[in-house]
Amino acid sequence: MTMNISANLQSLFTWNTKQVFVFLAAEYETPKKPLNQISLWDGIIPSKDHAKFWIHTSNKYRFIDQVQNSSRMQLLA
Repeated sequence: MTMNISANLQSLFTWNTKQVFVFLAAEYETPKKPLNQISLWDGIIPSKDHAKFWIHTSNKYRFIDQVQNSSRMQLLA
């Protein structure tokens, strides 16, 4: 999956802000679980000068069903 992310986060920086951590998450429902969450992208904005940005990127993390994998791990233990 690829994403185009644009943001202007300059207003988050005040005289006391050292950096800002940002992330993009998705929430979805399945028949077995009403709330699923996945982190698609994250980053650290080091200063106000870098807080207005546009990036084209692919998802940083793999899509893994944590419940299914934890059940499989319990069977192996």
